[in-house]
Amino acid sequence: MKKVNPSSECHGESAVMRNGSHSLLRDCHDLLQSLLWHFALIIRCHQLPERSFTFRNRQVPLCARCLGISVGALAIPLYARDLRIAGVLIAAMIIDGGTQALGLRVSKNWIRFASGIGFSLGCGGLIERGIQHLCSM
Repeated sequence: MKKVNPSSECHGESAVMRNGSHSLLRDCHDLLQSLLWHFALIIRCHQLPERSFTFRNRQVPLCARCLGISVGALAIPLYARDLRIAGVLIAAMIIDGGTQALGLRVSKNWIRFASGIGFSLGCGGLIERGIQHLCSM
């Protein structure tokens, strides 16, 4: 009969638990990567590596601007209801993207992400105001 050291058995179980949770995190990460990749294909994101964030040495499947637009679209309670604020938020992305497209400057990913969020919040506010106006007719 083989003797088992109880302390080694406990360490073995905790190692399995750690590896199991590590595997679960990796599986969740892989699933999220796959979902974002399919979403990027649907919205026609260019997915350029130099314009995308990385997480755990893997490229996020959406460029920084598309990721920002997506995050902003989900932030419904934060939509800009004031037309001036909505206009400024939309203009910020147009200026950022326009000056970059014209080669006047190189934008940074955090600016692309922030202007994408602002664009969504501004557009969401305009759409919300438009729907309210149509419903009040």
